[in-house]
Amino acid sequence: MSITITKMLQYPMFKMKEEHFHVGRDEVFYLCSGSRRFFVGCTIYTMSAGDLIYIPSGCLHRTEYNDCCSAERIVLTFPDNLIPHSENFQKETLFHTMKNPEIPELLDEIFLEKENPDEYSEEMQMLLIRRLIIKLLRTPPANSPRTSNKIFPADEQIQLTAKYINNHFQEKLTLECAADYAGFSRTYFSRKFKAVTGFGFNDYLTAVRLRKTVKLLVTTDLSITEIAYSCGFNDSNYFGGVFKRKFGITPREYRKKYNKQL
Repeated sequence: MSITITKMLQYPMFKMKEEHFHVGRDEVFYLCSGSRRFFVGCTIYTMSAGDLIYIPSGCLHRTEYNDCCSAERIVLTFPDNLIPHSENFQKETLFHTMKNPEIPELLDEIFLEKENPDEYSEEMQMLLIRRLIIKLLRTPPANSPRTSNKIFPADEQIQLTAKYINNHFQEKLTLECAADYAGFSRTYFSRKFKAVTGFGFNDYLTAVRLRKTVKLLVTTDLSITEIAYSCGFNDSNYFGGVFKRKFGITPREYRKKYNKQL
């Protein structure tokens, strides 16, 4: 059973070095103090102390702190087969948990079990994670109609464009196409997209495409070439090079390593 949990204080202006997603693993991110801006999937979230975001397996995400103060966070990852099937957890979900002290208490218990293991710790961690998930299932999501996640109009246009990219990644998308969709000039869009999401346009498009190729590699019998073309890569050799630079192994090696684990 592979469960990881880290608690860390990070300093002002921290930026994640690069976007990532987890294969076969879910993530719970809890902000103990401070604030941060999170771009998850294709949605912008602004988090404050006491907020928690659930990130499902395969969901692209990137984060940075957005003020002059330090912030402490807890990150928990665990196999995606630990949680019960629920519509609440089909996509990333933000929760305001400030009024629910049991949430950080459960995370602290999981952390202590990981830091001070004995023969029962693995089973206890699994039980605590399931209890945490049930608590979250009983908590109204922050991105439900009851509490909205407000963003500025220009940021909302970037968010809508990110969703468009996610829905059309297999097509021939260019910076000009994306800028036109957002209603911005190419120069302004490029700068604004980077500022809002943390990604350059091409980096984001490539990351979205790679995320899809990973899923197809481990869930289908399609050839590498078929997967490359179906995900918007017009050259299978180019795709192989991009894939290896990102993951350190070839698509074929990735398929062999992970297809039995999912």
